[in-house]
Amino acid sequence: MRLVYGCVGVHMWRIIPPAWCVVILAYFVSQGLVCALLYSCFKRIPEPYRQQRPGMVFLLLIPGINFIWNFRVFPLLSESYKAYFESVGNVEVGDCGREVGLVYCVCAAVGTVRLVGAFAGPAALVLISWYMAKAWRLRGAIAER
Repeated sequence: MRLVYGCVGVHMWRIIPPAWCVVILAYFVSQGLVCALLYSCFKRIPEPYRQQRPGMVFLLLIPGINFIWNFRVFPLLSESYKAYFESVGNVEVGDCGREVGLVYCVCAAVGTVRLVGAFAGPAALVLISWYMAKAWRLRGAIAER
C-alpha cells in the first residue's frame, strides 16, 4: 500500500492527500466568510432588536455543530431584521429571508447524506448566496449608528 504525502508534513499527515487539505481549507475559508458577514449583519442591528449576540455566529465554524446551529442563527437574523424594520414602520421587507434561510439549513443538513447530497449540496450553495445577498442588502438599509 502506497501512502500519499499530505499537505503539512511527511510523517504526521501521510494519510491525508493534498486534495483533502484543499477541501478542508476551502471549507474553513467559506465558513469564515459567512460568519464574518453574519457577524457584521448582527452587529448593525440595534441592540434592542437583536435576537442573538453577534459573536455567537462563530460557532458555525465547528464542524458538525454548524448543521444544528444553522437552525438558530439564520432564523434569528431574519427575526432581528424584521423586528427592527417593523419598529421603524417598514413592512415592505417581508419575512427578511427567513424562509430562504430555513430551506438553506435543511439543504445544508441533508447535503451530508450520500446520494441526496448531490442535489442538496448545490442547492444549499445557491440558497446561502441568495440569503447572504438579502441579509447584506437589509444591513445596508439600516442607518449606521
